[in-house]
This record gives sequence, C-alpha cells and structure tokens, in this order.
Amino acid sequence: MLDPRERALLLESLRPPEGYRLDRAVGTSYSLDLLALLTAPLAFTFFDWEDQDGKPAADPVALLESVRRHADRIHLFCQTGEIKLPPPSQRLVAYLERSVVPVQAPANRQGQRGIFHPKVWLLRYVAENEPVCYRLICATRNLTFDRSWDIVCCLDGELVERTRAIAVAKPIGEFIAALPDLALRQMDDVARAEIERMASEVQRVRFELPQEIEEVSFWPLGIEGYRRFPFDAERSARPLLIMAPFVSSELLARLTEDRRGVCTLISRPEQLASLPHDAVSGFRGLFALSNGAEDPEEDREDAERSPLAGLHAKLFIEDDGWDARLYVGSANATSAAFERNVEFMVELKGKRKDFGIDTFLGEEGKKEGLRALLEPWQAGERAISEEEAIQQALDQELAMLRRLIAEQPFSLQCLPDPTESSRYLVELRTASQLPGRIRTGWSCWLATQHEEAGIAIDGTEGVLARFGPIDLSSVSAFLACRISLSRKGIPRESRFVLNVSIEGLPEDRLDRLLASQIQDRDRLLRLLLLLLQPDGSATAFADAMLHGEGGTGDWGHGIGATPLFEVLVRATVDGKERIAEMGRLLSDLQRTEEGRALIPDALLGLWKEVSKVLGEEHERPRSA
Repeated sequence: MLDPRERALLLESLRPPEGYRLDRAVGTSYSLDLLALLTAPLAFTFFDWEDQDGKPAADPVALLESVRRHADRIHLFCQTGEIKLPPPSQRLVAYLERSVVPVQAPANRQGQRGIFHPKVWLLRYVAENEPVCYRLICATRNLTFDRSWDIVCCLDGELVERTRAIAVAKPIGEFIAALPDLALRQMDDVARAEIERMASEVQRVRFELPQEIEEVSFWPLGIEGYRRFPFDAERSARPLLIMAPFVSSELLARLTEDRRGVCTLISRPEQLASLPHDAVSGFRGLFALSNGAEDPEEDREDAERSPLAGLHAKLFIEDDGWDARLYVGSANATSAAFERNVEFMVELKGKRKDFGIDTFLGEEGKKEGLRALLEPWQAGERAISEEEAIQQALDQELAMLRRLIAEQPFSLQCLPDPTESSRYLVELRTASQLPGRIRTGWSCWLATQHEEAGIAIDGTEGVLARFGPIDLSSVSAFLACRISLSRKGIPRESRFVLNVSIEGLPEDRLDRLLASQIQDRDRLLRLLLLLLQPDGSATAFADAMLHGEGGTGDWGHGIGATPLFEVLVRATVDGKERIAEMGRLLSDLQRTEEGRALIPDALLGLWKEVSKVLGEEHERPRSA
C-alpha cells in the first residue's frame, strides 16, 4: 500500500473473490466520471475489461452486458454538481440514472455546510453454500480516470453470527446508513432497504487485517455522532507526517501547535506557495512531489502511456513509541475536511519499523520509499502570481454556482413529438423561481447531445428549455450544463452534469435501448458467447470463436454452424447461472419488436431444448 513501486488499480480492487459474485455495491465519491462508473460493472464480471491505462477496453458488447446486469445493484453517492460530462455518443449512461445519487453535506453545529468528499466502496459478495463476504475499499481518489498519486486501503471479511460479532465495524454501518438521508431526491424504498441491510450486516463483519497490521479503526467525519477530531491534544509528543494535495493554515497550526515531535509536510507546490511562513514554521521537513516523478515501473519507451502525475493521496502518520498509526482516506489537511465536510478515513496501527515515518519516506539517495520522488521545498521560494490567484478565486466561485444550480428543484418531462411518432421532446422545468444569481448566464443540453445543442437559460420558472425532437436513445436524465466567469480579462468556465428526475419515459425504454446497442445478429452472437464463457478470457475467446477456427459468426447456416452450440452445451454442466443470464437477455429482447427481429428461429429452438434438458424454470422467449 505504501510502496511507490506497487500499483493497485481501483477497478481491479472491485473484482469479486474467486467463486463469488457481486450482490450489492455502495460507493461514494466527490466527483464522478460517468465513464468510470460504466466501467465498474465490467470489474464485477469476468470479461476482459481494461487497457494498459486501466480504462475500459474497446468492447462495447461486453460493456453493454456488464452494465445491464449490474447497474441496478450499484448505488454511487456523489457531491451534487460534480459529475463530469460523458462523450455524447455514450448512450449506455441511461442505465446509470438510478445508480447515481447526488448528495450534499449536512450543516454542522455552526450552520456551515461543507462538501461530500468520501471515497469509499462497500461491496457485498455472495456464493452458493458459502458465507456472505464484504469488502471495504477506502481510497484517496474519486471515481475518475485521473492518473495521480493515490493510496487505496482494501479490507475483506466474512459476515459472522451476531454472538461472534465485534463492534469495530459499527462506524462503517452508521456511515452507510446515513447516506440516503443526504440525497437531494428521495430514494425509492427498495434501494433504501438494500442499503439499510448492508449497513446492518457490515457491523457483523470480521475484517481480516493486512499483514503486519495489529489494529484497525474507522473514522467517518461529518455525519451525526461522528465529528470528533482524530488527533487529540494528548498526542502532542508524537512525530507527525502529513501528505495531502490541499492544506489550510488553520488546520496545520492545529496539528503542530505545541507538538514536540518532528513534523513533516508533503503537498502540491501551489499549495505550499500559498501558505504564509507562520503556517509552515512548525515543520522541519517540507516537500513537494518532484516534477519528474513517475511510476518507477513505467516503461519509458511507451510514449502512449501517460505517467502518474500530481499528488492526490491523503495520509497522516503518527509515530507512537514502537508503534505507528496511519490514517488514510479522503480528508485533506484542511479545516473544512475536519469541521464541515463528510469524509471517511481508516486508521491502521502497526510497528514503527514497518509503517513509521522514516520507513515510509525511506533513506535519502535510495530508490526505496517515497523520498526518491520528492523535492525539498523552501518556504517563500515561489509566490502565487496575480493570474493564478484570480483563477483560483474564479474556480471557487464556479464551484459555488455549480452547487447552487444543482440544488434547484429541476425536473425533466419526456413527451412524444407531435409531428414524428418515433421521436421525443424533453422539457426542462422548475417548480419554483430560480435565485437571481443563476437566472441567466448558463446553458444546458442533454448529456447525450453535443454541446452545440445547448440552450441558454434566461427564464425564472416553469419551462426553462425544450430539447428535440430526438430519438428515444438520446433521451437522458443527465443534464449537461456550462457556466463561465471572467475577471480582469481572465476567463474560466465549467461544464458539469446534473442527474434530474425525469417523467414520461416509455416503459420499454431500456429494452429498446438494448436492441439498438446490439444492432445485428452477429453482435448478439458475440454477446451470447461472452455470457457463456466462465472466466476473464471471455473477450479474447469470443474473438477467436467468431473469427478463427471456431466459426464465422454467420447465422445463416443454422445454429449448428456457429460456435454457440458447443459452448451452450458445455455451460449446461457447470454454468447454470450463465445460462440464466442468457435467458434473461433473450427475454428482455423479446419485449420489443426490434429485439425480436434480432433472434434467429434456430436460436429459439435451441434455447427451448436446453431449457428442457436443464429442467429449470427459465423464462422462455416467445416464438418469433
């Protein structure tokens, strides 16, 4: 976890244990890339899913099936106004509309409202005749594709009987239970019930400790009952290391005041430059990540692979005699993080020789440890320019405007186009008058459209914009927005996405989307081969079977001429769950005329015979 030579991809951490499958997932993130969330279901399957940068592999069929299968099992809570724009051609984001839950942090005792900032996944895995397993992933990064230096802590455990349970995981359960009440829109009863079950069960999970870790504790911050400062005054004698991309003078003073132990700070150059001298006078060591810092395992000749760049990891280490305490999670070294925001941290206790400050930094001149990637920072060696200060101020103002817009009671209404029966209009409406600050000066469009379709907002209530006519596959609850500001000739702008409640959608919308994404029978064959293959070589297997010796993918010569027959027969022995997924796919396709046209008669006949052999109560498609 702390060795810069090791790499752990967040999405790889979502992989189920061997023999298990995902039952439910609850995730949190400050900002969200919808493409990254689309990729997450790929990690829950055993399709090939990543390219060399950890981004989704270019296999739209595998992406379609993984999202279709898992989207309704995922709830991702994120800060309202902080969803990134997806490519307009990505229609599969429709499956994520119920998965994404915009939230805002509650006000603290002083009436101040911070941001929702945790980066946590709680995953529930199940397997036949095996105990339920849980995984907690506490990361320092958001659910995006940013290639920055981060840290991830992953803990696995089994659900045990209450009589054997321990109270260590109680803070996790109370954190998860608090999430639905932070949502801007009421969650449906089924989703709330699933989250409440996970919140209750996780308190009976006995997590396995990582090697050489003796104790683990959990620190939710900013929710009811969890506002205590993790670093109390009694620890003033302990040496302290702080690594965070964002810092504030007030929090640094609070941590170092009267602390007799040596203090070390690692942050971004622009953050260190913005601090007054008094704020860093208590630190004996000041460091910034070297401009040339790259992943030590990178292939330098691979010009297309971008190196890790930029510090985003948050870590606090306290040396405590022979022991060391590590705090890893979402909290920056700012007053907002510990006084107003919703955050989550994990505290790990181990021996100082294994996890202490000196071990983490490593010896000067050696490749081991983080020190090899750091450059000493001299206070006052660089000042923030006027342009940079203006840009930072504008970015803060844009962030406030994003949240103000996101908090409005917008809704979308889908209406049939009166002139074209196959096309639709979508109206953006508001139930109350908009605040004066956002009545003009911003534009919006459906996230499945190009920005050129954007409509400037200049109304105050009622119907604010009308989009279309558009195809049903372009109808989306994700509303893209653009706002801009300028000061002293310096422009700044921001694009973001809102997840808005939408009414009037056809009941078969997702079934029609499924058929439109499969497009033809060859892609259906590929999808069926992916479904029936048991392991992570599914994508390569489908390619080989379709284009190699296994077959041509031509449905015209009958089902026996394709590779599907042999694979399906083999799956009847040890792949009943995969066959059930195939039955679900065929049933979904049968609900629309477009889907029924994709299914060959030969496949229907084969499916009928397989169902008889298995004696299972699979839902049988109707004859075409």
